[in-house]
Amino acid sequence: MPQFASNIKKAVAKAKKGTRKFVAKAKEGIKKLHGNTTPPSPQAPMVPPPPPLVPVPAPPPPPVPVPAPPPPPAQRKAPPRPPRPAHLNGGLLDSTI
Repeated sequence: MPQFASNIKKAVAKAKKGTRKFVAKAKEGIKKLHGNTTPPSPQAPMVPPPPPLVPVPAPPPPPVPVPAPPPPPAQRKAPPRPPRPAHLNGGLLDSTI
């Protein structure tokens, strides 16, 4: 077995032993705490509970203003197109030869 393996085993054993000691000390400390608790103070004489409060209705919430719908977008009309000039060379469409 390599050397480091035995070292690991020793370290693990030591850690386990330490945790056992730690747990034992913690348990002792808890026992000591429970032993030193002071006796509870005598209770105060019973006072009748106050009468129940009458619930007051909450005021209604203020009306929420409903925003008006936005106006429709203005539609712009394009200006009328000027008439197209006839082709100077006689045009292809009105060839009446």
